[in-house]
Amino acid sequence: MRGETPVGLTEGLEALAEADTIIVPGFEDYRRPTHPRVMAAPELAGRAGIRIAAICTGAFAGASAGLLSTSVST
Repeated sequence: MRGETPVGLTEGLEALAEADTIIVPGFEDYRRPTHPRVMAAPELAGRAGIRIAAICTGAFAGASAGLLSTSVST
């Protein structure tokens, strides 16, 4: 995998509640709808004040969760 860094999970979505920072990686098909349970996790984290960072097309997931309309983003 030249130029790619694999991303994996070691915990379930419920572990996000204890995170200091959540990083949403880019993904290949950003137009495909994301599972509602996955979309709810960053939204809840955002309301809890947990920092969320998105890489590349991961920003589309944040936008779909409504994070970009209610908080400061750069």
